Amino acid sequence: MRPLALLLALSSLLLVAPADAKERHKPCARKGSHTVKSTKLVRVYEVPNADGGDTLVGCLRSNDKRRVLAKGYDDDLVTSGVYDHVRVAGRFVAWQFTETDVSCKADCPPGYDPTTVHLSVRDLRRKGRVMVDGEIAAGGRLVLTTGGAIAWSESDPAKAIKTFDGAGERTLDTGD
Repeated sequence: MRPLALLLALSSLLLVAPADAKERHKPCARKGSHTVKSTKLVRVYEVPNADGGDTLVGCLRSNDKRRVLAKGYDDDLVTSGVYDHVRVAGRFVAWQFTETDVSCKADCPPGYDPTTVHLSVRDLRRKGRVMVDGEIAAGGRLVLTTGGAIAWSESDPAKAIKTFDGAGERTLDTGD
């Protein structure tokens, strides 16, 4: 009688275990990650990388598919790259990436600008991303639509509101 009771107890555990395991899995979960933005469709998170920065990852919850969006880095000497202004709308993610390279130090050519800034948009359902030169003004904003279009306030050369969509980059307004 004891072997039968043991067999019944073990079989009940086997029936319960897969359901518990399935309940514990959360789409786009990653141990050691830090959520940057989260919606019911998308989770954007960062994880530390070996280059002295964090890696920005976007994940579409419907298929648990992860895409690396940007890799921050810093050699603590002459080069660094950081992302900020992360936005999510629908299945799209947008962010600003700033790179600095002062490796030429005193030998830099006249007019050399060690900092480059661009804005990126990524559709998490597709490969590739779209990049546009632009820098969000101090205190400015980056806006993203569910269709993947972006608009931002830029301070250089004149205060301007710019946009980038399927028609390309355009200036919507300038001035104070």
